[in-house]
Amino acid sequence: QDEAVRGAIPQVQAQVFYMAGSIELNGVVFGIDVMEEERLFNIGDYVIEGDPQDLAKTNNGIILGAGLGAKMSLKVGDRVQLSSVNGGLFPLKIVGFYQSGLAEIDDVQSYVNLATAQNILGKGSDYISDINVKLFNMDKAPLMAEQISGQYDLTAVDIKTANAQFETGTQIRNII
Repeated sequence: QDEAVRGAIPQVQAQVFYMAGSIELNGVVFGIDVMEEERLFNIGDYVIEGDPQDLAKTNNGIILGAGLGAKMSLKVGDRVQLSSVNGGLFPLKIVGFYQSGLAEIDDVQSYVNLATAQNILGKGSDYISDINVKLFNMDKAPLMAEQISGQYDLTAVDIKTANAQFETGTQIRNII
């Protein structure tokens, strides 16, 4: 209801192993409401193959990071299995590929429906791990993050801080 907020959407983050044949890769899957993610954050701009709406229509679908797909020699329509930290196996149909342009992300990250991510974690439909907030003015993000942290006793990270942390990590990896 804050006038500065364009929208807020839930997200579920889960650590997983991606498995295809004998290949097993560590990564992270994000459960999202794909239509709201498209409306607020334009996820479709980063889907290089397939359609984000296919994820909304397919309960056991996944939009895989392009780097993951290349490493595992997968294509749209193939199946990939996800193994959760608690040992469950989840066969998912690839409905698209996502490319952010950052190999560090594209090699580990993918997207599924909220319900699928909750299922992978063995959690109920009321479980979320993150809330992403889109503001009308991004310059107000640091102040809002500080207000949310104080008001709700939560960890809130604004986009500028998140990007600075990412840039620092990338610089350190490049030095190494």
